[in-house]
Amino acid sequence: MANEIGRTKWGWVRASVVPLAIAGATLTRSLLAIWSERKLTDSQLQSAKAIADAQTASGKAIANAQLESAQAIADAELESAKAIAAAQASSGKEIALAQITSAQAIADAELESAQRIADAQSDGDIERSRANALQAYVDRITELIFEDRLALSSGREVARAHTLALLPQLDDQRRGLLLRFLYESTLIGGRLSQIRLTDADLSEASLVGADLHDANLQFANLSGTILHNAFMRHAYLRSSALRNADMRQAILSDADMSEVDASGVDLRGAFLDGTDLTKADLSGADLGILTDAVAFAGSDLDPRVERIDVRPADLSGAHLSGADLSGSNLTAAILEKAEMADVDASDADLTTANLSNANLEGANLSNANLTGANLRNAVFFFANLSGADLTEANLDDTSFNSADLSNAKFGGIDLGNADLSGADLSNVNLSGLDLSDASFIGANLSNANLSGAIVKDDQFNYAVSLLGATMPDGSLMSPERWKKFKAATPPRR
Repeated sequence: MANEIGRTKWGWVRASVVPLAIAGATLTRSLLAIWSERKLTDSQLQSAKAIADAQTASGKAIANAQLESAQAIADAELESAKAIAAAQASSGKEIALAQITSAQAIADAELESAQRIADAQSDGDIERSRANALQAYVDRITELIFEDRLALSSGREVARAHTLALLPQLDDQRRGLLLRFLYESTLIGGRLSQIRLTDADLSEASLVGADLHDANLQFANLSGTILHNAFMRHAYLRSSALRNADMRQAILSDADMSEVDASGVDLRGAFLDGTDLTKADLSGADLGILTDAVAFAGSDLDPRVERIDVRPADLSGAHLSGADLSGSNLTAAILEKAEMADVDASDADLTTANLSNANLEGANLSNANLTGANLRNAVFFFANLSGADLTEANLDDTSFNSADLSNAKFGGIDLGNADLSGADLSNVNLSGLDLSDASFIGANLSNANLSGAIVKDDQFNYAVSLLGATMPDGSLMSPERWKKFKAATPPRR
């Protein structure tokens, strides 16, 4: 608008002022011609020229003044137009903002109203909604199957997207039905699985007896899920959430459960042979003897299941390196040949557990209960067993090389050929035990109770300390006596 005003003013200047100047110049030339024709004298001609020049200069000055005036007017009107435009724009923004605010308020009110209506729906409406959603899903997946679209990666991703979107909307029972449909359609489970269940939300679902062998459940949420008797052999559960899940009697042989969060999980009676539990969090888990086994014949997901198996958890050969088993119930658990390096089993209950040939190098078993446990040929290099209860445990050929056994309990055991070289046995009670075949080279036995123990004459020759220990004859190893003992000990060959 401002530009248009400027152009209009300049047009008026050109139309009015410039012709006036031209007319003045034309008149002057005419007068000169007349005076010349009348043979005016030179002085008169010069006078006429002077007048003409003055008139021409005056006309130009007037024209320039009018041009400047028009320019000033045009500039002022342009600035005014800009100011008006800016004001209108600002006003427009305020109006637009007010309209947006109003629209947001209306939308919020409508959403709140819709939420109240949704909350007021009856349980029957919700059930119908869930049933319809599940049926629509089944129809869609069936369509993809018949169109052979699941053979393509794009089709599989479509099916996966539908699955992950629907699962959180369903109740526990319908989640189970959905998985049963997928399994019976050979879309999950087995080597030919078509739909990945990674990141799936299956929390609190009832999957009793579900067949999920070879299923890919990485990062899935299975917290609180009921997986009684579930068949999950070779399942891929890496980094999934299994907090407080019920996995009693589940078959997890050779499954990958590394880095899972399975705190509080119930694995009583589960088959975990060959299972990879590296860096898994099993703190507070129950892997003890299943004393309340239940038959699941006719279950929702697998009517074939009829097994009643009252047995401890089987973790034979399981990979548990770095796993957190602190405070777990591992009563009578089968951990034969298990890989348990650096595991944290502090305060765990391993009563009568079978740890024969297991590797527990660097493991933390402080204050663990190992009463009656089978530790034959187990390796505890640099392990922490301070305060652990090893009463009546089988320590035949067990290696405790450089382990911390301070304040541990050894009542009623036969150390057999146990290797205790370099171990910290300070403050332990070994009274009355047969220590004759055990190795104490480099061991710390300060303040230990060895009264009545069966030992060889040179049994403690190469211990690093016996200060304050009660010797097998009941005498106390004083500092002076210890100096003499060490001085009389021949150099080690």
